[in-house]
Amino acid sequence: LSAYQIPSGSMENTLLPGDRVMVSKIHYGSLLPQSPMDIPWFNTFFSLSKKVRSRIDSVWWQPVRLPGLSSVKHNDVVVFKLNKNSVNFIKRCVALAGDTLQISRGVVYVNGSMMVEPTTLLKYYRIWYNDSARVLDLLKTLKVKSFSFDKNTNQCLVAASVGKEIENAVSQSQSVDSIRLRILMPKECYGLYPGKDDYNWSVDNFGPVIIPKKGMKIDLTPDNLLRYGAVLQQSEKIQIECKEGKYWADGKVIMEYTFKKDYYFMMGDNRHNSSDSRYWGFVPEEQLIGKAIAIGWSRDPDLPWWQSVNWGRIGNSIN
Repeated sequence: LSAYQIPSGSMENTLLPGDRVMVSKIHYGSLLPQSPMDIPWFNTFFSLSKKVRSRIDSVWWQPVRLPGLSSVKHNDVVVFKLNKNSVNFIKRCVALAGDTLQISRGVVYVNGSMMVEPTTLLKYYRIWYNDSARVLDLLKTLKVKSFSFDKNTNQCLVAASVGKEIENAVSQSQSVDSIRLRILMPKECYGLYPGKDDYNWSVDNFGPVIIPKKGMKIDLTPDNLLRYGAVLQQSEKIQIECKEGKYWADGKVIMEYTFKKDYYFMMGDNRHNSSDSRYWGFVPEEQLIGKAIAIGWSRDPDLPWWQSVNWGRIGNSIN
């Protein structure tokens, strides 16, 4: 086991800033060191000399993962890296290698079926009201912490967990005219994967896209190179060029490509406030670190230390 500090609100309300989660590296199988800098104690010695460090920084071994207790499952909360030198990330795995993923009006579909999502997901609502004071009292009663009022349009933007059934509670209030899920349009989203505007995608309307799987073949077409070009270059380590209507790699004409690795699609539970696979694409299998299984410690970083410990969260399992 290892501990991981939650740095941001991208996994609210499942995980909160100030939570320290316990991560099981044996669930998916521990990775053997891929570099001398990954070897405990050795990395401390190497870091003492900049000259030695510069020499070994270029030394990388092929990733080898020991047998684990299980494979990655849908809805697992996973700690991973985006690349060998990145910081650790923690997100929920919504699609596995070989899955077809689509997000339609904020709802995730995997292989054509609506995904059963955890009730801790943080979703955003627009409330049209006629009495702001009563709506404010209602939100406080429901213990909703994140909301903002726009009195020019009589709208309130609310972030709340699905499990609180806020939509039903608020819609029954006489001070509310209507309530709807907030759906972001393409013009409100920037920098989405695959980095082009050709698909007119947004964080709430994304795909469909097939998650690459080891052994999966794709025809080399302009559309496939647009969707998978980044992963081919960065993770599969193949440079494909188009010349005179033909695709070239390593000096040879190729018409298709077979993926060498499995990949995963990760999303934060705070769906409108999360940098995840919707922005930077697929996570290769060798970058997985482990499965988050429990909250080992929790404190509210915004409160004084003597009031900050969230005793009710300590020891809770992560689902």
